[in-house]
Amino acid sequence: MCYVVMYSFLIRENILALITINIHASVTFILSSFGFLVIPSMNVIYAIFGTVLLLNCSFFVFLLHLLYALFFTRLGMKASLRLPKWFAKAI
Repeated sequence: MCYVVMYSFLIRENILALITINIHASVTFILSSFGFLVIPSMNVIYAIFGTVLLLNCSFFVFLLHLLYALFFTRLGMKASLRLPKWFAKAI
């Protein structure tokens, strides 16, 4: 969340407002395409944004762990790592 505030200040644009407006428009469009004529509240939009942000951060950390595991095995530090079986087979 801090990077959203920092980049908003640097480029002089309210990125949080742009993200919430886009999520609100997308959710409203998806709901109306299913036949629900409901406008979601901003609390729902913020919950969706928080969930998507948490998933993004989790996926980023997972990819970083795989990347560091790959680098450490290439540097010969394989004994200190416990790799997943599918990743050990791929290396």
